[in-house]
Amino acid sequence: LKLLELERNIERKPVAVVIQTDIPAMSTGFKASPALRAWCAFLALYELPHLRRVLSGAPLKGFQGGLQDTTSARRLWALMLMNLVISRASLALAPRSRAVAGSTAAIHIAETWFFIPEARKGHGSVKVAAAITCNALLFLFHALRQ
Repeated sequence: LKLLELERNIERKPVAVVIQTDIPAMSTGFKASPALRAWCAFLALYELPHLRRVLSGAPLKGFQGGLQDTTSARRLWALMLMNLVISRASLALAPRSRAVAGSTAAIHIAETWFFIPEARKGHGSVKVAAAITCNALLFLFHALRQ
């Protein structure tokens, strides 16, 4: 009954819709470091040829050398590469987002965690492993600044 009374008392006026575009968690971050955004975009694009090679059946080499050459292993490797691509592209587009910065850092820390032992086993370059570690530290530092 109270609901019916409320409905009768509501005036029928047009409602103005206001869209706020500067939401910090979703901001595109145009004031963020152009160098960080460019680096993320470069790294995202860098993985695309590797992704294509893995899915096309090219010989496994480098960090992939420890994998058995099966369709499942190739798909899992491609999934890992896509995680890197998506996290980097997301950070390039929204570098001020805490969620994006944190997830990008987490993905790159995990990459370091799993790839350093592979480099020690001789699968993959120690220089590439060092670059992976530097990226993880860069993204962690950026996430902590958000």
